[in-house]
Formats: sequence, C-alpha cells, structure tokens
Amino acid sequence: MGLPGDRQSRLRFPRAGKLSAELAEARVSHYLHGADREKWIRNVRHFGQVRLASTAPAIDVVFHGRNGELEYDFELGAGADPNQARIVVEGADAVTLAGDGSLQIRVGDFVMRQRRPVASKDGQTVPVRFALSAKTNVVSFLVGPYDMRRPLVIDPVIESSRLT
Repeated sequence: MGLPGDRQSRLRFPRAGKLSAELAEARVSHYLHGADREKWIRNVRHFGQVRLASTAPAIDVVFHGRNGELEYDFELGAGADPNQARIVVEGADAVTLAGDGSLQIRVGDFVMRQRRPVASKDGQTVPVRFALSAKTNVVSFLVGPYDMRRPLVIDPVIESSRLT
C-alpha cells in the first residue's frame, strides 16, 4: 500500500501464500488505450474480494470494500492461534495506538488510521484490540477468550487517510 509523494510505506503480511480473487461479479471493464487494437484489453472481470492465503497456519487475510471503505479481515480457521495474525508496517515514521484503541501509521504528513478492530465468532462479539511492538512495527491482536475450535473473524477497518 503506497503513500503520496516519494515516501513509501507498506503493510506486509508475513508468510503470505497464494493471492486469489473471489466473488466474481457480472461487471467487466475494457482498457482501450492507444491506436494499436492488439494491445487493448477487453472483458476484465470484477471481483468482490481478494484473499491472501496462509499468512500464518489456518489464517487468511481477505480484502474487500464495505460502505465505501477499504477493509481487510483476518479469517482464523478452527484451531488457529490468534497471536499469529500479524501485520508488519514498513517505512513508517511512527506506528502508534491511540487512546480509543485505533492504530495510526504516519509517514511524513500522511496518517492512515484504522479503527479498533472487532472480532466475531458465530455472530457473537469476541473482545479484541491491537497490540504493537514499537521496536519492530509489528501489529498483532490481543483476543479475549473464545472457543478456538471454531473459526474467528478479526475485522479492522481503515477509517481514514489524511494529510496532517
């Protein structure tokens, strides 16, 4: 994920496996650039989400949009260790936790804020919050008690990106 200007930061998911598109939509796009029709690209399918498989054993990350916001969910399969759901922030000037539990990533005058995550299992809320290793800029999650034999979804939301 890049930022404006010549400074770059990115969110990296350790041990990421295969990237796949899911939830095919009926829409298609056409990219008809230039006079050479042989280089035109037609009928590019749209998808509702992208899955990054195996960021840790039995943990996938799914990217999608909801209500005009970019979201990513950590999907933990049965038996997955929630302590292994991690994000490495590279190239940031500061990665901090705000008093409201949100995560803030600053690069120069640009700040990306992610709301405090929510977690759910079978429609029931499970307590969760961000945890931060400031030395290494590794973001993880502290998850309250739940039945680890069941799947769990941890849902942080990128709330805003702004110049300060």
